Amino acid sequence: MVAAVFLGSSLTLFLRRIKSGQYLTSDDSGLILKSIPIIGLAATVMLWSAGLLPLPDQGLLLLLIPLYIASIITRAIGLYGLAITTIYWWAQVMIKLEIGPLSLVDGQFWTFAITLGVFGSGWFLMGVLLKNHVLISEKQSEAELALQKASSAKYSMFDALNQLSLARDNETGNHILRTQHYVRAIALALRDLSVPHASQLDDETIEAMFLAAPLHDVGKVGIPDSILLKPGKLTESEWSVMKTHALVGENVLLSAADQAGSDDLRIAGELAGGHHEKWNGTGYPRKLVGEDIPLSARIMAIADVYDALTSSRVYKSAWSHKDAISEIASLSGAQFDPQIVEAFFAAEPEIVLIAQQFKDQD
Repeated sequence: MVAAVFLGSSLTLFLRRIKSGQYLTSDDSGLILKSIPIIGLAATVMLWSAGLLPLPDQGLLLLLIPLYIASIITRAIGLYGLAITTIYWWAQVMIKLEIGPLSLVDGQFWTFAITLGVFGSGWFLMGVLLKNHVLISEKQSEAELALQKASSAKYSMFDALNQLSLARDNETGNHILRTQHYVRAIALALRDLSVPHASQLDDETIEAMFLAAPLHDVGKVGIPDSILLKPGKLTESEWSVMKTHALVGENVLLSAADQAGSDDLRIAGELAGGHHEKWNGTGYPRKLVGEDIPLSARIMAIADVYDALTSSRVYKSAWSHKDAISEIASLSGAQFDPQIVEAFFAAEPEIVLIAQQFKDQD
């Protein structure tokens, strides 16, 4: 029983260390070299106990002690445990068959002595396992802390960009909140519909869309105040300038994405650059058609239009929810992706709740 338990723990540690690369790494001497002193230790004891290595006690000790120390230095503790267990079982066989030096003394004495050796090695192995567990826990804690720092940096970066976008946007802060929640609700509903788009919508991508939505008009930082803040209707030339905000936002965010290696910023750039494109190819800035428009931008387009229709502006009154969804339905296949329109209606109860939760204050 003692040997079986010891063998299980030794084999577990041995396999775990191989899996983690502690035995076979580019800067390591490798498993074979680590095995030499352990195999030598086991072979010496086994040959001696079978009477095939005639050595006096002093000679045996002089041979075993360096091998034992070398076994410990190699840190191949799992292998050491396997070797000790093998020696234990081998000794039991030698005692039972009355072969070699072990037959000359009381078999029970040797069983007791070897059992103590196994127990002693077991305590040593338990210490190593505990140390190994502590080291792994420390590494996990360090990794979690690094991940938290990276996540915090990411959210701080998006928050800074959001503040920049708000400073140059004539929309309300609640517009930002509503549209980003609309985007997430529609994306989740689209995934639940199990349409071809669903494979693109894992949790990380949807979260990235949620973070990116407030940046859809960040390109307005490049629009002159005389156009951006003009109270009346824009002229044709002014409107041409205004439409460049999509490309400005896309360029800024994709450049930042390349510099930072950030997929989240890449999605933000696609969303900013494509949310004014239309399914039938009549949108801007590139007149993209159908699925050539990035998925994030197609989702943002519906969220943005619905919020624009249901919000009051100096130049118009807010539409009712019923009239707004009727308008969106009529634009399916023309301005909007029909499957995303379907997802919008699937998410309608949540859309209504979001509109109420983040309603503009009078």
